[in-house]
Parts: sequence; structure tokens; C-alpha cells
Amino acid sequence: MNVLIFNGCSDYKPDTTGRRLAAYLHEQLASRNLAVTEFHISEAQIPFFDQHEPHPSAVIREMCDLFLQSELQVWLTPLYHGGMTGMMKNCLDWLELTARLDKPYLTDKVVGLVAWADGGQAMQGINAMDAVAKALRAWVVPYTVPLVKNHLYTDAHRQEFAVEHTRKLDRLISILINARQLFAKSLLLLLTLCCFAFGGRAQQAVSVKVTGEVTTPLILTASDLNAMPRTEDSASDKQGLMHHYSGVAIAEILNKAGVTTGKQLRGKNMAKYLLVSCADGYQVLFSLAELDSSITDRVVILADHEEGKPLAAGVGPFKLIVPGEKRPARNCFQVTALAVGMAKE
Repeated sequence: MNVLIFNGCSDYKPDTTGRRLAAYLHEQLASRNLAVTEFHISEAQIPFFDQHEPHPSAVIREMCDLFLQSELQVWLTPLYHGGMTGMMKNCLDWLELTARLDKPYLTDKVVGLVAWADGGQAMQGINAMDAVAKALRAWVVPYTVPLVKNHLYTDAHRQEFAVEHTRKLDRLISILINARQLFAKSLLLLLTLCCFAFGGRAQQAVSVKVTGEVTTPLILTASDLNAMPRTEDSASDKQGLMHHYSGVAIAEILNKAGVTTGKQLRGKNMAKYLLVSCADGYQVLFSLAELDSSITDRVVILADHEEGKPLAAGVGPFKLIVPGEKRPARNCFQVTALAVGMAKE
């Protein structure tokens, strides 16, 4: 597990509080067999953030990589004008370069926060870092370490931390590691639940129910559709690319179910509609007149093949194809039900 210690102290002296805290945290983290990297803004020479910079320098790209490659992070800052240091905030602004990645900014990173001040206002620095970390999509552990600088050391030469404060730092480390492990387990559980949920939906989508204003309710499987008269047509996707589909005309399915069609589709029957439902809850609506061959030449298809192959998982096994429409909004996938109804005032 990779850990980044991000020291926001802008002082260049080697014995600053930020350096000493980073060294202590590094030692404790390394003793737990974690790979630790320290990043000190005082020596990084990061330029002012410019979102229009076409060619960010190597040092900026390397810094962004450090943030992206670390699962755990510890941020350190002295209180500076009621918040973190400006140099620290400037570094974090450069993470905007990651905005177009699949997991941009600090998505899923677990962050611990440490701040110190001469008085009792270190919590202001904690709050400032907390707001930025969450804005960058990180998970901030609920245990933070605000420190009073005058009480941090046991001696006047500032060589050794007081035990009460090292206990807080040790506690933060334990919570960070446990939080990351718990986060990983929770993510695994979530993925497992999603597999069950979508797996169940996929199983439900292996047949299509035809119900409502019909004389013969149907439950159609793939083999049922294969036994019915087949038709083909092409339709464009959202990007405007044409695809060739084959399947069974919706009008053919409605005829099989005994729905009012042809010469009987007149008078009050013109108020009848077809509601198409999909596995993800998406629904589209047609009047029966839009589907009847005595009124329109357009053939709406319940497709089960694309370019001669069965529909891909997550799209099939059944997809509704509505040729000729400017937007393919009614070309819906994983169709599970066709329900015929009567519109009422």
C-alpha cells in the first residue's frame, strides 16, 4: 500500500515542525510495511497554477502522479491566515490536470489531516484542508489531529514530541490503515451486490411479457421469436452511426396477442397505446396507430440480432428499434414487457 505524506509547510529549514512531523509519520508507517513517499512543497518548486498551461512541466506531472498512485495520504499544514498555506493550495489546484481521467482528482483516496498553530486555532487549518479534500473526491477519516505548537515538544530545543501528541498521530495512522481496508471491503461488497442485482435483471430479461388490452397474454422467449416471421432494418445510434438489426415486428407480436389492429383500429380504439418497459426501469410509449401496417409503412422491431450476431450483454437479449426517428430516444435495450392500454381523460 502506497502512502503519501504531503507537507504543506513552506519553511525551507530542515528542522521545521512540518519536517519533524513528516519524519515521525514516515517512520511509523514504514514500520507497518507500507511504502511511504514524502512530498515537501518547500523544495518542489511548483509554479503558480495556470489552467490554460498547454505543457505543464515535468515536476507538476510527477507531483500529480504521486497523488494518483497513493492509496493513503497524510496532509500537514501550519495554520496560515485561517487556513492551509497558499503553496499547499496551489499544489492541489494543479490536480485539475487529472479531470479527464476515469478516476479524476483524488477519487477513492483516504486522507488524514494534521495542522498546528501557536494558539488553539489549528482546527481552522483542519477545516480548510477537509473542504478541499472532499471537493477533490477524497475520503477524509473522521479523526483529525489539530496541534498546539507550544505544547507539541517536551524540551525547549524541540527535539522530541510529547507522548500525548505521538499517541494522537499513532491513532491517526491506525485509523487511516483500517479505513482503507474497510473501504476496500465495502467496495468489494458493493460490486458483489451489483453483480447480483444486474444478474437478476439479466435473468428477468430473457423473456418479454405482453399484457394489458390483449385477448392472449404472452411470455415470449428467444426461441418463440425465432419461430415468428423475421424482419430487418437499420437505425442510427446516438453518435449517428448506422447499425443493422433483425428481429420480429412489434405489429406481428401484437397480432399474436390479439390486440386491436387493421380495420378494427378506429373510433375509441385509436386511443389505445403500447408501453414498452426495460430492465433498468426505462419506458417508452407509442400509440397503436404508430405501429399498425394499415396506417404507417414504418416497422418497429423487437430486435435480437445486430449485424448478424446476438445482441451484446447489457443491451440484449431484446432491443427495441424504431427506424427513421431523428433521435434514437425510443431505441431502448433489455426490453422486458409490452403493455397495451387505453388512454383516459
